Amino acid sequence: FMSPPSDNSTPPDQIEVFYAFDTEAYTSVKNSVYLCKDSLGNGPHTLKYKARDASGNEEAEKSVSFTVNIEGN
Repeated sequence: FMSPPSDNSTPPDQIEVFYAFDTEAYTSVKNSVYLCKDSLGNGPHTLKYKARDASGNEEAEKSVSFTVNIEGN
């Protein structure tokens, strides 16, 4: 989804990624390529995300919209 900010010295495993579903507060993750959400109801949703390097450089927020449509959900 993104190309993290870089100060040209921050190792990739030290770049902090933040994400939020819909109107939730951002959650911080490091060293992960998976985002996990226990439950999303059927309907439209938005995933917002951004990254910050060790020098504090933070990229602009980005987002992707999607729809969950699971029978019986």
